[in-house]
Amino acid sequence: MDFLHRAKKALDRGDAVRGLVQLVEGLRRNPERDDALDLLLYVYTRQIDHPGVESDVLRALEGNPARGELLGLLEVELRERGKASMARALVLLAREQGVEVVVPREEIAEAEVPGGEPEELNDEGLESDTAMKPDGLAAEDEASQRQKPAKEEGGAVGARGGEAKRPDPVDVQRARVMRREVGLPTTDEIERRHPRRVGKRRVALIGVLIVVVVVAGMSAWAGWDHARRARLIAGIDGELVRLNHLDDGALDEVLAMARRSDRQGREVVEREAFARALRAIESDDDGNERASLRDRLGEEVSTEWGMAARSLLASSSAQWEEATEYAVLAERTHPGRLATLYARGRLCEARRQWSCAQGAYQRVLGEHERFEAARTAMMRLAAHRYDRELWNHHRAGLSGDHCYSTLSWVNPFEEGEGAPAADATVPEGELEEPEVTESFCRAFGALSKSVEMHRRGGAWNASQVEVALGRAPVLAVAQVVAGLASVDDYDPEAARDFFSGALSDPSLRPGFYRQVQIVGPEALVAVGRPDLALSLTVAVRANPALLADTDGGEAQARAAAIERREAARPEHLSSPPEERGELEARALLARARVLRELGATEHAVHTLEALLGLEGWADRARLELVRVHVVGGRQRVAKLTAGHIQDDDLQGRADAALALATGDFEQVVEHRSEAAHWDDRRSRALGYLALKRGRDAAAALNGELALEPTRLRVYARLGELPESFEASMERWNQVDLRGVSHLVDLGAAAFWRRNLELARDYFERAYEIAPDHPEVNWHLGLIARLEDSSARARSYFRKSWRGDENDASLLIELGRVHLDFERYEMAREAFLLAVLRDRRSVAAVAGLGRAYDLGDPARGRRDLPQLLREYSNSPRYAPAVAEMNKWLAILHGARVGDEAAAPFLARARQEVGDRADVLAELGLFHLARGEGSLAREHFALALQKNPTLPAPHWGLARLALDDGERERAATHLDRLEALGASPPWTQRAEELRREFALAGESGSAEERE
Repeated sequence: MDFLHRAKKALDRGDAVRGLVQLVEGLRRNPERDDALDLLLYVYTRQIDHPGVESDVLRALEGNPARGELLGLLEVELRERGKASMARALVLLAREQGVEVVVPREEIAEAEVPGGEPEELNDEGLESDTAMKPDGLAAEDEASQRQKPAKEEGGAVGARGGEAKRPDPVDVQRARVMRREVGLPTTDEIERRHPRRVGKRRVALIGVLIVVVVVAGMSAWAGWDHARRARLIAGIDGELVRLNHLDDGALDEVLAMARRSDRQGREVVEREAFARALRAIESDDDGNERASLRDRLGEEVSTEWGMAARSLLASSSAQWEEATEYAVLAERTHPGRLATLYARGRLCEARRQWSCAQGAYQRVLGEHERFEAARTAMMRLAAHRYDRELWNHHRAGLSGDHCYSTLSWVNPFEEGEGAPAADATVPEGELEEPEVTESFCRAFGALSKSVEMHRRGGAWNASQVEVALGRAPVLAVAQVVAGLASVDDYDPEAARDFFSGALSDPSLRPGFYRQVQIVGPEALVAVGRPDLALSLTVAVRANPALLADTDGGEAQARAAAIERREAARPEHLSSPPEERGELEARALLARARVLRELGATEHAVHTLEALLGLEGWADRARLELVRVHVVGGRQRVAKLTAGHIQDDDLQGRADAALALATGDFEQVVEHRSEAAHWDDRRSRALGYLALKRGRDAAAALNGELALEPTRLRVYARLGELPESFEASMERWNQVDLRGVSHLVDLGAAAFWRRNLELARDYFERAYEIAPDHPEVNWHLGLIARLEDSSARARSYFRKSWRGDENDASLLIELGRVHLDFERYEMAREAFLLAVLRDRRSVAAVAGLGRAYDLGDPARGRRDLPQLLREYSNSPRYAPAVAEMNKWLAILHGARVGDEAAAPFLARARQEVGDRADVLAELGLFHLARGEGSLAREHFALALQKNPTLPAPHWGLARLALDDGERERAATHLDRLEALGASPPWTQRAEELRREFALAGESGSAEERE
């Protein structure tokens, strides 16, 4: 319905104030409506008798180019109509607001009426009085007209031209009545015509008395009824203040008496509608209840309860014009009342104006502490603004038994008991939605269940998150949970949108923004899309030096890209935070990790420099700086930074990061830290993996999403692929990875799966991001070497932090890669060069012996004695000499019981004594020859020296099975499987397990016989 039509209806009912308010609100939205402006000026000058609406009139005239002239005309008109107080109030308020009032100039009468005197006007359809009257009366009229003073020419403000004022039709009619020649009878004549009768007079007196009695009785009844209605209304008002609006039974009890006594009274109907509206706007119904309440109320409401009810119903349907109209009307006619304040608070809440809503609700609770609807509203505001103290305060003040009292605070930012495992499940009964129909209760309850399930180790439940978003789409914490759930679903774009939505509201608490700026970027880094996270990070002071062209334009292009991504940050978060607390420090660390994964190491350094002077955070900043410098290929700076770390644990973590980059894997696993960050877990797992300790590598990882590419790398290196391996690789391919760590891990997984084309694609993408990353260059060098591109491999190896191409450690790693790719001749060459470079390297000798064993044992039997003769008798070469004798024994058939291997085993034991691996080979030699007691003795002694060796466990299981000791055999097989040994011991254990099972079946058959 058009606002002008509603205003006219209000004026027709005689409600001038409401009509004026509707015109003002309509003109603010449609200032071009001249018809509405004319009606507004007319109503203000003719139907408003007291000041109080001047501010509304001034608001309606905002933007009008003739605002000053219109105010001047209004002042003149008001003064001519005797409304000087309104004129003064209007002019005073205009001056306070800095609006100039332009008074119109006095116009000349002749200019108004050109061509002579105006003609005398008579009402249409009325003949001239002088033509109809006798001569005496006409003359009397003319004399009376001559005695009247002449009226001033010119009309009131707004009159057209110089028109003469029309005579009042009422005065004309009154004059005609007074001129009638009617003869009135005298009292004597009346008495003669109607003589008095005593009986009739007595009857008349009795009738008069009866009428008086009836009138008095009706007046008394009316007074009693008015008092009864007043008591009824007061009782309903008192119950409304204490009403539990979410309890249908309580609402029916409050209104039961009102229905029986005065069901159709407007006062009662509007109060009942208000109470019903409180419940309807909370409900999750289809809107039928709200529509029926709106129809029952109609547009003509007279109390603040009815106006508030109409505003509440309109707010719940997002009909902002209607909601504002009734809220303003209630504030004009019933200011400061409970219903008025609550309607304003609910309107502000629906429009996400949290401060306005909180102020209104606090005023309600200040005067009516037991009004439950305002207290639950404050809980909603606390949830929207993420104010836990406010939530707890008002939740403790709840008096009713309803769904709000069962809600618990939702905190998706706290870390749970552990990251979700791949097979984590929650009992189905705990996933059922609460049996409530209140929209907010269902949303917050579903959110709480989802967060609690994730905290206990499960995955985010998509159905619960959808419930929360569907019923409270503007709830910021719900968008955070939806973002985290989207990350777990490998949908980084949706996650970015949810996190951005949580940060878009400028009226939330700063602590909430910081927490989102921590979990949002870290979650997107975990899913491999740090480029989407940059707009979510905390702002830092700009550094013009980062835009300088220092690297042939590449650094400048990267800086420009970063600046472009950061421009998408919300305006209220575009400035660096002034506070420097824990949340701000963690937000800066999260930003540095995003920049590190993007390869923007200079920007990351600039970010972390802000933490170096913050107490308690300098060492953490230095640890992150070490990781940043590793990605940037600045080895010397990384070592210097690690040396300045004071905390032992943090320094150990920094040393582990450096050792992983340089290939010193023993040092990587030496440091035992309880740190839960995925960077530390990844370093430890890769250290174990490089040392062939696959079980330890898998145990170092948990179920975090950020570590899934590392798990795939471990599975591929061990050759133990789960059924979901290919599906996981494909899922990560669809993510369009942009983080260097994930690209390296998935590239290594493809490399160990011997898919060199896919591995090269991953590593080349990582090289574009971080061209100086040592691990990226190492793998690209390996791929180039496998493709026989020595020159290209040499250039990559120079930047791999593992020495030059002829460095012993690099050659050992290269030889191991060739072994895994079954390129035994290339492996032999790499290990042989490593032995020549470092004759004391046991790992190089072991690799060489294995290459001969798998490739060309006969050549090994010829070459190794020649190498052995070049060793001196120095004790420092004893371990390497023993290793070479051990492999000579293996090449001469020690594991098949060949007698030719015995001298080499004896020399090996002579060099190093009872070394565990030498004892294990002796045990295998005697086991192959059928010398069980000697084999058992050597195996047991080997396990005493090193219980993690697989060969002694296999040998003892073999002996126990031959002796019929099935329990002992099972024990050693279980221990062998727990070690996660590399081939061939895994295959031998499986064969022995099958033989064990067959032995068990035959034994049970014999028992049955």
